[in-house]
Amino acid sequence: MKLKRALSILLALVFVLTLLPAVSAPVKADVSGTCGTNLTWTLSDSGVLTISGSGNMIDFTTSTQDAWRYKRHAITRVVISSGVTSIGANAFYNCYSLTGVTISSSVKTIGEQAFGECTKLTGITIPYGVLEIGSKAFLNTPLVSLAIPDTVTSIGDEAFLGCKQLKQVNIGNGVVNIGTSAFDSNEELSYLRLGSGLRNIGYRAFAYCPISVLVLPSGLTYIDGRAFLDCPLDVVVIPNSIEVIRDYAFSSSGEYYYCGAESEWSQVALDTNSFDRLNIHYNSHGGFFSNNLGWGLGQDGLLSIGGNGAITGFSSPSAYPWYSYQTGITSVWIGDGITEIPIGLFRECSNLISISVDWGNERYSSENDVLFKADGADGNTLIAFPSGKVGEYYVPENVTSIEDYAFVSCSSLD
Repeated sequence: MKLKRALSILLALVFVLTLLPAVSAPVKADVSGTCGTNLTWTLSDSGVLTISGSGNMIDFTTSTQDAWRYKRHAITRVVISSGVTSIGANAFYNCYSLTGVTISSSVKTIGEQAFGECTKLTGITIPYGVLEIGSKAFLNTPLVSLAIPDTVTSIGDEAFLGCKQLKQVNIGNGVVNIGTSAFDSNEELSYLRLGSGLRNIGYRAFAYCPISVLVLPSGLTYIDGRAFLDCPLDVVVIPNSIEVIRDYAFSSSGEYYYCGAESEWSQVALDTNSFDRLNIHYNSHGGFFSNNLGWGLGQDGLLSIGGNGAITGFSSPSAYPWYSYQTGITSVWIGDGITEIPIGLFRECSNLISISVDWGNERYSSENDVLFKADGADGNTLIAFPSGKVGEYYVPENVTSIEDYAFVSCSSLD
């Protein structure tokens, strides 16, 4: 009897439910709020967070974080609209789904840790108009390349610390100060261009970055301790505007070219260990060429060529950047990252008596001051014989070919 009664109740419930109107699934609506006196924010269902209005965004802390704190997992893109003048501290900290950012040119400051720990943010365009990048602004983000516009005057401490995929950095001419550890430990950063307005480089600013060529701009006055610690520098060009170089600013055993006289160098305030055991050349010239290669030439006649890549883009010797000084070249050093040397590169260096190649170069070598190219098991190609070298010379038995212009202008050979 009880079973029949229960069955009757169940059937009645089913009947009642069939009479009820169908209820649609709820549609997600945009969420919004305020983030400044005259600023509002809206997060769309598609994950786009838009900041609109005028004026400064408020600063947040990592504990209270921001108005969208509990929605940050859903944020995939941020749009900072025209009229917004600052991005607040910690604004988008740890937005770990964020992949794209659009910043209006009205923005003047990017606050402390604003995009720190955004672990999917591989690229960003900092617009012309930004004046300051705060400390830790992009801490531990996977940026690949970076261009700092000329309007920026200051890069804060640790601003790009731990950006381990960052390979290329161009710093605009307006930047005056680069803060402590600003690019510290960026283990892929090999391409660095510093702007002409730079005056101060902070403590450990580029420590442990694989930079092989460094051209410091004229006007630079101060380099703090360990600024380029453990950077594998081949060629460094130092302006005669420099006034102070602190402890262990450099530790690589590359070639250092000072663009002033030795008497001027003696007036530079050097801490202990600043340049111990490093090679300094005076009254020097130097710079970049062929994209990421660099050169330096001092009054002692040593031309150093460093960096990573091929020497390309020159139609004749007169196009090389050291052409005006070539009669003063007596020796050449070639770094381990040089992968291609064009025919006749040194053929008009009439006083050249020695060519040497870093032992780590897998493509080129030198023996008895002569330049060779390895051809694998088939032997070597003789690339260049120094034009000013005197005496007899016997071509080694393992040489299978001799490059064009290899012995041009060698009038002192017996």
